[in-house]
Amino acid sequence: MNNLVNDDRYSGDTRYIDINVKVDGVIHRNVSVKKDFLSDYISFDKGQTERRLLNAKEVIIQLNHYNQGLRTYSFNMEGLEPLLINQCSKNHSDWHIYINSQ
Repeated sequence: MNNLVNDDRYSGDTRYIDINVKVDGVIHRNVSVKKDFLSDYISFDKGQTERRLLNAKEVIIQLNHYNQGLRTYSFNMEGLEPLLINQCSKNHSDWHIYINSQ
């Protein structure tokens, strides 16, 4: 996760990384995701794309890896919302979507 060369900024121990996200065929550029210090995960900030991700059938993220260039990662999102409703609080502001970037 430390080998990303996407545009980024820091706030304390949190790194904010700008990535491209394609949700059901619609491209969203410079979506800010955050990565906590020593974490292997990135997470989408609440509200920005969370609702679109919950209702999506497919999500593709694009990360720029040092010395390896752009890579895309596809995620089948079908069935995510019912799973979260059954496993998490029904208050959408409590939901976090984590994507393992390894």
